[in-house]
Amino acid sequence: RSEGEAYPVNIDISSAAISAKVEGTVSQPQTLQGLDVQFAVKGNNLADLYTLAGVPVPPSPPYSLKGHLTREGSAFKLADFAGKLGESDLGGTAAVDTGGERLKATADVVSHKFDFDDIAVLMGGKREEEKQAEASREAEGEPTSGKVLPDKPINLSALRQIDADVRLKAGQVLLPGVPIDGLEGEVTLDQGVLRLSPMTVKIGDGTINTFMTLDGTVQPARADIDTRISRVDLKRLLSKSPFAQESAGHLGGRAKLATTGNSVAEILGSATGDVFVVMSGGRISHLLIELAGLDIAQ
Repeated sequence: RSEGEAYPVNIDISSAAISAKVEGTVSQPQTLQGLDVQFAVKGNNLADLYTLAGVPVPPSPPYSLKGHLTREGSAFKLADFAGKLGESDLGGTAAVDTGGERLKATADVVSHKFDFDDIAVLMGGKREEEKQAEASREAEGEPTSGKVLPDKPINLSALRQIDADVRLKAGQVLLPGVPIDGLEGEVTLDQGVLRLSPMTVKIGDGTINTFMTLDGTVQPARADIDTRISRVDLKRLLSKSPFAQESAGHLGGRAKLATTGNSVAEILGSATGDVFVVMSGGRISHLLIELAGLDIAQ
C-alpha cells in the first residue's frame, strides 16, 4: 500500500494454453499504475486470451511475443515488440486503452516475412492441425467439405467489443502462386464497423488497392468492396504459372461489389456488382482463357 516505491515483479506462468514470463517493477500493484516490465509470452492460439484476459481475439496459428510493457493512466503501452504469428514475423509498437466504453487498440506493425496463410486463420481459415486432420480423412476416403473459402462464422459480437486502428507494412509476402512485392494498409474498427482504407498490394511496378467496409452491427454482416488495379505486369503476375511466357502487357481495372454474409465464403459467394478489366500493349495465352472459362477469343 506504500506509495512512491517501485515494487519488483517476477512472474512465471505455465499452462496448457499459454506460457509467460514477466520481470520489472510496478509502483501501485493494486491498480497496476506505474507498470514497467519486460515480458515474453507464447501460446498455441490467440483466442485463448479471451478466457484468460477478456480480450476478444480470433483463433490464430501458434504465436510468440516479447517486448517492453508500461502503463500510463488507463493505457497499456507495448514498445519495440517482436514476435511470430505462425510463419509470419511481426514487430512494432502497440497500445490498449481500457478507459472508454470499449477497449481501444492501436498498433504500428512491420513484417519482413508475411504469410497469408496465417491471416487466413484469423478470418476463419483452418489451423494447421485442422488441415492435417482433413488430409488424413481424405487419405482414408472419408468425405470432407471440399470448400476453398473459410466458412466459419465471423464473431460479430467480438467486433463490437473493441475499437482498433492498426497499420501494417510487409516486405516479403507469401501467397501461393502470386508474386507479391509488398503490402501496406490500415485497418480500423469502430463500433462494430471494420474498414480497410486501403490495403495496397504491390506486384512489380503495379498496385492493387482494396477499400472495404464490413458492417458487423447488422445480421447478416454487410460488406462493400472497391478494388482498383493499376498497371500490374501480366508476365510478373503469372510468373509462377506455365502461362508466363505466353503473356505480356499491363493489367488495369476496377471491381465494386456489395455483399452480405456471416463468413468469408458467404460474403464472397453472394457478392454482386460491376467488374471492369483492361489490358494494354500485350497478349494472353489462349489456353489460359479457355481454362478460365472466358471464351473471349471465340
